[in-house]
Amino acid sequence: MSYEQRRDWGRGRGRGGDGGSSAAASSGGGGHGGRGGGRGRHPSHLKGREIGLWYARKQGQKSKETDRQQRAVVRMDERREEQIVQLLSAVQPRADKEQEAMSWWSGDEEGDTPEQPPKVKPSAEKAEKAPAKRRPILEKTFLDRDVEYLFEKNDQDTELDEQLKEDLRKKKSDPRYIEMQRFREKLPSYGMRQELVNLINNNRVTVISGETGCGKTTQVTQFILDDYIERGKGSTCRIVCTQPRRISAISVAERVAAERAEACGNGKSTGYQIRLQRHLSSISHVVLDEIHERNLQSDVLMSIIKDLLNIRLDLKVILMSATLNAEKFSEYFDNCPMIHIPGFTFPVVEYLLEDVIEKLRYSAGTIDALEMMDDDKVDLDLIAALIRHIVLEEEDGAILVFLPGWDNISTLHDLLMSQVMFKSDRFIIIPLHSLMPTVNQTQVFKKTPPGVRKIVIATNIAETSITIDDVVFVIDGGKIKETHFDTQNNISTMAAEWVSKANAKQRKGRAGRVQPGHCYHLYNGLRASLLDDYQLPEILRTPLEELCLQIKILKLGGIAYFLSKLMDPPSRDAVMLAINHLMELNALDRQEELTPLGVHLARLPVEPHIGKMILFGALFCCLDPVLTIAASLSFKDPFVIPLGKEKVADARRKELSKNTKSDHLTVVNAFTMLHNMKGQFAEHLLAAGFVNSRDPKDPKSNTNSGK
Repeated sequence: MSYEQRRDWGRGRGRGGDGGSSAAASSGGGGHGGRGGGRGRHPSHLKGREIGLWYARKQGQKSKETDRQQRAVVRMDERREEQIVQLLSAVQPRADKEQEAMSWWSGDEEGDTPEQPPKVKPSAEKAEKAPAKRRPILEKTFLDRDVEYLFEKNDQDTELDEQLKEDLRKKKSDPRYIEMQRFREKLPSYGMRQELVNLINNNRVTVISGETGCGKTTQVTQFILDDYIERGKGSTCRIVCTQPRRISAISVAERVAAERAEACGNGKSTGYQIRLQRHLSSISHVVLDEIHERNLQSDVLMSIIKDLLNIRLDLKVILMSATLNAEKFSEYFDNCPMIHIPGFTFPVVEYLLEDVIEKLRYSAGTIDALEMMDDDKVDLDLIAALIRHIVLEEEDGAILVFLPGWDNISTLHDLLMSQVMFKSDRFIIIPLHSLMPTVNQTQVFKKTPPGVRKIVIATNIAETSITIDDVVFVIDGGKIKETHFDTQNNISTMAAEWVSKANAKQRKGRAGRVQPGHCYHLYNGLRASLLDDYQLPEILRTPLEELCLQIKILKLGGIAYFLSKLMDPPSRDAVMLAINHLMELNALDRQEELTPLGVHLARLPVEPHIGKMILFGALFCCLDPVLTIAASLSFKDPFVIPLGKEKVADARRKELSKNTKSDHLTVVNAFTMLHNMKGQFAEHLLAAGFVNSRDPKDPKSNTNSGK
């Protein structure tokens, strides 16, 4: 049943007044059917046309009941279903009231350029109604409060300007600032300070590319701020620098604050915000960092910023990339100017798989060893042997290992810790993954005491997003986790793929920051020559349903039209598949507008079909097990099948299923069993030193979680 039918059915469609009342009256009338001569007959007091209307209503109810039973997986009475429809529709009045006209452009297919809107003075008075235009101007609503600062006028405050100028003057005599200034002056970007500032001031959009370690991420924002302060315009300079990951945002903000000899946040000049959850003040500069990664969010953000430049004529945009493919970004922003900052690193010696095997004294059978290796898997035993070789034979320096995912990281960590050698206090082994608590991630930046070697096992998060200064040895596993989407079969998979040449170059660049380095690539020379130049943009290899909902809730126009404006637009098949899927979920109506259910789904940070399951789990009062299922669907299979023990593992899963014949309920049963054991488990964690209390409900007991 369509959304319109559900809505009208929930409200009732009786002719002679309120539909709901009519339906109740009909039901009551039917209750006296015995007087009319038997079950299913009309009441005896009805005559003429009233009898026909009675049978018409009854037939309509039968049709609705048949339709409801055919499409309902969970059986319920009509009253309960009406209740659910009303609950899902409860968002509609709010949406109608507050989401009045928040739209970037209408998204027509003609591709007109947006007309310049009149400037709006910050006043409580009601704005005059704008004349009809082919592409409506951008207006604000409750859905867009987080980015409301993009449209506010930034008024200059002369008193604040003088205060900022005086603060900067005092800092220059602060010993901490002086020490940091000496370090900053050694960076390649610092020597180009004035050139960078002039280019940014004279152009609306600037593309900056720079080698690893040039300092572009930490320095460019400071150059801009200090230039404004020195020119007496500090109050009008408000910079937002986007980062693709939480750890990047935190580490960059803390580093910049340290270089400015101040605390991070607390009203100082530098801070960070995760997911823009707080309301920010108006901004003057938007810095999009790490755009070379081409993740879905950065590509969408670039398109939004490009449209925004037609409205905010005073906005400055800086695009920063770690690779030399800046021309593509420049072309996308109408051939805006580019500048390259050379990096400063010590020479790095590269080794391929053949070299590694010979180094480990496998030279007698190098060819045989290469032939025996499984090309689809990362050889963790080989990596462990290589780490051992580096520790015993090479000079001091931190070791950074790149692996595709958490399962590899965890296995290698266990493999190393099983050796007596790595259990000593001469080694600090740090797994680095986005799943790790923030407090653990920050350990990678701390320098180790003399005689202690740091070993960091990381995903591609350590390629460009963070810089670990003391790394001398890099082990490149050669693989990276990528999502791939098959539009023909509507299947999304995540698998470890070979890195691109750009990835390999970035990984090599992580070594040699403090002294000559070494990079070990665990693939052979033939594979190295076959690597792609760059990774495929995420927008071309991922399902689009979640993005489509975001496009609609932010009123960015027609879905297909908006996506066609991206730097690398997804295929028409992928777009139509996503739209049709959302219509089947009842998240979009036939006019491609959000239904009340769609509004709810757009606000949930999960895939739409999982979000719908969560909502209905709440409506049917079974949220707890549904959340467990949702979590398992959003991640990999929680069950493992050890090699050679397939039958035993299968028997255990059947035991956990409790004859439900359901994979989902098997996960719920397994989680419930573990949940019941949490008291015993807490005892084990306490004994192992992972928690401070045996009470599993104590929020302060977990020593590994951040604040």
